[in-house]
Amino acid sequence: MHRLEYMKGVFYLHFLMKILKYLLYVVGVLLLIAVLLGIFGPKSYDVHRTAIVPGTPEQVWPYVSNLKNMALWSPWAEKDTAMGNL
Repeated sequence: MHRLEYMKGVFYLHFLMKILKYLLYVVGVLLLIAVLLGIFGPKSYDVHRTAIVPGTPEQVWPYVSNLKNMALWSPWAEKDTAMGNL
């Protein structure tokens, strides 16, 4: 009986090592893909957003040119009342 338990343990370890080997292959392939994307992928990207502001530039400029006026127009100022004002 002792020899049978030993053989079960050997087969279990063999099975475990096989799973770990395949897991290592998967991690290696994912790492290789990440490195290749880092080398050959785009080096920069641009994000653009557009908003329609009702008013002329002369009316809007005093609000956006000074950070102290940000609480007057920022939607985050209404949502986060604990936000400090510069």
